[in-house]
Amino acid sequence: MRLRTIGMLAATGVLAATAGLSSTAAAGEVGATAACPPGAFCMYTGQNQTGTMYARYSNWSGTISGIKSVYNNGNPQPGFDHVNFTWQYNGNTFTRCFHYPPDSPHKMNYVGITAKKVVWRGEC
Repeated sequence: MRLRTIGMLAATGVLAATAGLSSTAAAGEVGATAACPPGAFCMYTGQNQTGTMYARYSNWSGTISGIKSVYNNGNPQPGFDHVNFTWQYNGNTFTRCFHYPPDSPHKMNYVGITAKKVVWRGEC
């Protein structure tokens, strides 16, 4: 697992903000319209990277409902800079590989999906 420190944030798979979160906030949850930090794959509750953000720096699986956009802000790192993102919608499961900017696709809007898995990988 990759460890990374960014400013006041320390991450071991999730973004851990030190202020502004209640003790019941989900791990990786950050306030409205947060920018996706370098090296993270971010999921948002609003279209066009708005709303509550959930950032992942390493492989993750779980359930986050109501995701309406994603953004891969990964750093160029051979074997570990693209992301397979798995989600569910209407009872079906889908997976798509996201590049890091400026390659496409590195972001996408959805209608309200359930995020299930983030797997960092090499080239798509």
